[in-house]
Amino acid sequence: MVKKPRQQILLPIKKDQEEINTTKKHNENYVKHLLNFPDEIIVLISKTLSLKDIMNCRLVCKTFSETYNDFEMWKGKFFHLNPNKSIEKPLLTLTIKPSGRLCPSAASYNNSIYIYGGDNGYKDQVMNLIGEVKSDVWQYNIDTNLWNNLEIVGNAPKLTEHSAVVWRDNMILFGGSTGSVPQYSNSVYSFNFNTKIITHHTTTGNGPTARSAHSAICYEDSMYIFGGWDGYESNNDIYKLDLKTNVWSQIKSENAPSKRRAHSSVIYKNNIYIFGGFDTSKKPETFNILYKFSLENETWSEVECFGDIPRGRSRASMVEFNDKLFLIGGWDRIDYFQELHEFNIATSQWKKLDANIEEMSIGLGQNSVSVLENRMVIFGGYIPKKKVSTNELFSIRLA
Repeated sequence: MVKKPRQQILLPIKKDQEEINTTKKHNENYVKHLLNFPDEIIVLISKTLSLKDIMNCRLVCKTFSETYNDFEMWKGKFFHLNPNKSIEKPLLTLTIKPSGRLCPSAASYNNSIYIYGGDNGYKDQVMNLIGEVKSDVWQYNIDTNLWNNLEIVGNAPKLTEHSAVVWRDNMILFGGSTGSVPQYSNSVYSFNFNTKIITHHTTTGNGPTARSAHSAICYEDSMYIFGGWDGYESNNDIYKLDLKTNVWSQIKSENAPSKRRAHSSVIYKNNIYIFGGFDTSKKPETFNILYKFSLENETWSEVECFGDIPRGRSRASMVEFNDKLFLIGGWDRIDYFQELHEFNIATSQWKKLDANIEEMSIGLGQNSVSVLENRMVIFGGYIPKKKVSTNELFSIRLA
């Protein structure tokens, strides 16, 4: 009487094991057949897989591991970087990382990203009141995969919606919102990457008014400032600061873009490219024109574009890599865009990339974006689904 129920229990277990063995044998045969295909075919088939499945496939065999390192396999795939885990000491769990924030500045220098300031979100979204503004400096090292909260020498200002450019061994900070009185700044600071000294610079000449949400680029020994918000209106003027003499000058040029703030800007060779932005005088959808400012001739021109032109937006981020511009996220005053666009400068062709942004909790606006080696790295920003600011890092290979 006792053995019979035991046999009844054992029978389905044996059957289940047979099914597992059959499935395992089937999978092994599938892998063997798949390995007979050329690498190009394997890559083409596997590009339809999710990021999680691709990661698992790399563990199947050495051939898959090598094949799945092909750039085409990872193009358009965002990765969540986890700086809590050290590459040098993988069993060590670290918790040092910046707090979640909006509108920090970012600068790339020697395989590291330096994050300055930002704020922890709005106290009141309707009134657009900025929360706690920060004055800290964080370094993320791509080689060690670790954050480091740097000890600053000097008086670091609280800034958000400011700009940062790299000049020699310094991060040059300009403008921004202070979160207090006076609310806007037009001061210039330098942070030395080696000494960690922050210095306030006295400037002369015809400089810009205090503002935030402007853009800045560095060309040779000068910093160029365009647009922004001064608390009363948006701007479309452009200023040049000689970083060796600290003398400002305003550049007068016709055919400038309309007044705007929270736009995107990059430098490519001897041209500044401007895309997007916002101003109450114009509809958001009209801010989808790409402008170019020649640093040699100091003239503006509108770039004739083709292809899948992005809709007008503000709060997006843009970088340049290998003769292409990459535009991520943004906001049209109604929705945030879960999009990554590529602009080929040579052909003037826009293309919307097939990226896995929807799988990730990426800050789609008011983030900071940098290029390290062949990767675009996104930090911070606003997550519309969660309605919070984030402190997470994401990366995507560009080549």
